[in-house]
Amino acid sequence: MTNAWMRVVELRESRGDLEPGVRTALARLGYRLISAEEAKQTPPAVRVVNAHGLARVPDDPTPIIVIALEGASVKEDPRITGVLPRPADLLGLYQLLQRAIEQFPREYPRVSTSLSARCVQGDRNWLGAILELSEKGCLLRSPTAPESEGARLTFALPEGGVVEATGESRSRRGPDTGIFFREIGEAHRTAIAEYISEVLMD
Repeated sequence: MTNAWMRVVELRESRGDLEPGVRTALARLGYRLISAEEAKQTPPAVRVVNAHGLARVPDDPTPIIVIALEGASVKEDPRITGVLPRPADLLGLYQLLQRAIEQFPREYPRVSTSLSARCVQGDRNWLGAILELSEKGCLLRSPTAPESEGARLTFALPEGGVVEATGESRSRRGPDTGIFFREIGEAHRTAIAEYISEVLMD
C-alpha cells in the first residue's frame, strides 16, 4: 500500500484545465492536492501542470503530468509521464496518477458502498454486501465464498437500475472476496461508471 505522503499532488492548473468535480473526486480518492506555494514546504509525489507553465516548474526529478489543448505540441522532458487533453477528465487523470505513484496501479477508481447483492453459483444462492465497487470489480462480503469462477452477481444501484455480472474471485480475506467482473454488459458497466462519478463528484 502506498504511504499517504506519496499521494501528494501539486496542481499548477489554469481555469478550465480540469472538468468540473475532478478536484473533489481526487480528494475523495485519497489524494492531497496542494498549490505550487505549498509545494515549497511539502514536496509532491507528482505535479499536474498546464503546458504553458512547464517553464516555471522547479528543476527536480518529480514526475509531471501535462494538460494541454488537443493537438498542441509539448516540449520534450524526461519527467513527463503523460499528457492529457484540456479539460482533463477524472478517469484519464486518475490513471496517470496511479501509474506515477502506485506500485500496483488501478485502472479504474473504486468507491466504498453498502449495496446488497445476490450471488448465484451452480445450485447455491446467497446474499452478500458490496463494500467497494469499480467498473472492473468489487469487494464482496458474504458468509459463503464464491468459487474461483462463474459466480453470478446481481445488485441494484441507487437510481441506476439492476446490474448483473459474472465474477471471478481474485482474493479472499476472512468474509471478504475480491471479485473481477469477467462478463458484464456495456450498459451495466456504464451504469457503474456513472454511479461512481456521482459518488465522487457530487
